[in-house]
Amino acid sequence: MTFTVSVQFLIVQYGGEFTQTAPLSKQQWFFCVALGAFAIPWGALLRLIPVSAAGNPVFQDVVEEAPDVEIRQAKTSNLAFRRATQNVIRARGVLSAFRRQPSGLNRL
Repeated sequence: MTFTVSVQFLIVQYGGEFTQTAPLSKQQWFFCVALGAFAIPWGALLRLIPVSAAGNPVFQDVVEEAPDVEIRQAKTSNLAFRRATQNVIRARGVLSAFRRQPSGLNRL
């Protein structure tokens, strides 16, 4: 983990045009580290919540229409994959918006 953090720091601070990054201020680094540190316990907390396709309203239509257990599982996995892909696309859009407005980072 130390290696990963060190490499990320070096890439952001010294990558320049090669990595299309700009150095961050101490305040921005603090915000990033705090956000990342919050994500770890938040993810652990979310993993404690039991989730089944049968009890999840997002997947309810998939479960009801598929009579076979294997088909239900495959459809549920496919739907989850599509939703995850949509989330990644949405996140890329947010990142693109930040890239278009570099002055927006100064407000953090």
